[in-house]
Amino acid sequence: MEVKNREAAFWVALSCVPLLGAVRLKKLIEVFHSAEEIWKAKDDLIEKLNFPNSVKQSLLENRRKIDPESELQKVESGGFKIITYQDQEYPKLLSEIHDPPVMLYLYGQISALRGTLFAVVGTRKVTSYGERVADYFVSQLVFRGLTIVSGMARGIDSLVHSQTLENQGKTVAVLGSGLDIIYPPENRKLAERIIEKGALISEYPLGTPPLRQNFPVRNRLISGLSVGLLVVEAAEKSGTLITVQQALAQNRKVFAVPGSIFNPLSKGTLKLIKSGAKPVETIDDIMDELNLGQHITDQKKPAFIEIVCQSNEEKLICKALVENEALSIDEIKRKTGLSMALVNSILTKMEIRGTVINSGGAVYALKKS
Repeated sequence: MEVKNREAAFWVALSCVPLLGAVRLKKLIEVFHSAEEIWKAKDDLIEKLNFPNSVKQSLLENRRKIDPESELQKVESGGFKIITYQDQEYPKLLSEIHDPPVMLYLYGQISALRGTLFAVVGTRKVTSYGERVADYFVSQLVFRGLTIVSGMARGIDSLVHSQTLENQGKTVAVLGSGLDIIYPPENRKLAERIIEKGALISEYPLGTPPLRQNFPVRNRLISGLSVGLLVVEAAEKSGTLITVQQALAQNRKVFAVPGSIFNPLSKGTLKLIKSGAKPVETIDDIMDELNLGQHITDQKKPAFIEIVCQSNEEKLICKALVENEALSIDEIKRKTGLSMALVNSILTKMEIRGTVINSGGAVYALKKS
């Protein structure tokens, strides 16, 4: 086996040792300098480590049971990749958090970890309002070239990944299980779509089940990979707020979308806003706060407008709706400079074709495919 592959095999083997964890693995690397040297170190050297006895015994026992080469073969035969914190491909932002994983498993496109990543998360019990909010912000973030990170959980997370793909964007899903165990199981097809243009990642070895305690741990990766975090909807005691706590500890910008004071799924976001999260109404609230306006161009928006619009006047209306999500007829007239009669005529044709929808009260929005 080549030197690089041999070292990778020992990394995979070490990731399979219970109780070891990222912090202790880093300490072991400082002492032994490589994964292979850790694996091959004499028992008495392991015994001298300043680790709990249970951790030392776990390492000693599993070194006898685990075959590094076989474990690496499982990874490679499944099409998975590994990235250690020593590799150039390891995400820079993630490396700067307090307790970054020493190794990531990746399935899909490693290029998805490059560029600017932004997290969007929320409740598992999404409302129609939450769907509209997620749709708007995800499409706008994608138009501006950001890669969207979420946790592929039921509800907002799954919606976020799907909407990113529908808008031809890149998305990264962070799992709380091994990459060979898709959870929730109904997201298997979604996972297959994600790996075509994005990636699934996990710090857990193959075969790890989606245990409850894994998800709060993985949440630090969702925020750690990202320049900022947007909470769409969250109940007062939502698990989403764990991700927020991680983000704040990592000095990430946290954004929250205001909701109805009568909606229980807005209690969490309203609480976040009271605690200092930035309330957002438009994409510019995020872009300006992160100082991304001058660095990320809106290259995909013109192409989108060309596809759905059939005349120059329609393009003006589409552009206004893309930038503002939904507008009244009066607002469309003001933003496009077209006459009221022309706006009415064009909107009628676009509604018949299914390009726009009337969401009530003569307020129009682009219909997503």
